Amino acid sequence: MTARTLAVLTVCALLTASRGDSAPGGACLLELVSGGRVAWSARVWRGEAFAVSFEHSAERCRWTQHYRVGVDRLIEQVSSTFPCIGAGMPWSSTDGSPAIHTRDGYTLAAIRPLQDIHMRNSRRARLRLAVDGRQVDVSRLFDDFQPFTLRLR
Repeated sequence: MTARTLAVLTVCALLTASRGDSAPGGACLLELVSGGRVAWSARVWRGEAFAVSFEHSAERCRWTQHYRVGVDRLIEQVSSTFPCIGAGMPWSSTDGSPAIHTRDGYTLAAIRPLQDIHMRNSRRARLRLAVDGRQVDVSRLFDDFQPFTLRLR
């Protein structure tokens, strides 16, 4: 994972399954969509990292979900990082691997392919998407509690 990325994922993430063929050359669009309207998009490349971050509602620390653009326009979740651990936060990944304590907090490996990431906006959580050195304030793109999707096309 490169330092080029940090971004935004919310508390109510629902995940769905796979998608069709990838674009020629590995390029595609990373999009934020709600109600059939694309609110934001950027060209990304296969293997490119991006991240979604939000403020955890109970612990009040910044949680970051790290992803990369996979084959066949799948989003590959790579890991989660967070500076504190407490109520509602995992001590291990779904495969049983423990959270690793670092000088900056904790890292939890979470390698899995995702089709789309369905979320609900929370202005209080200050959702952010980081890709290609840019920070997108997702919480300002949508109304509070408005559902939206992060997807590759």
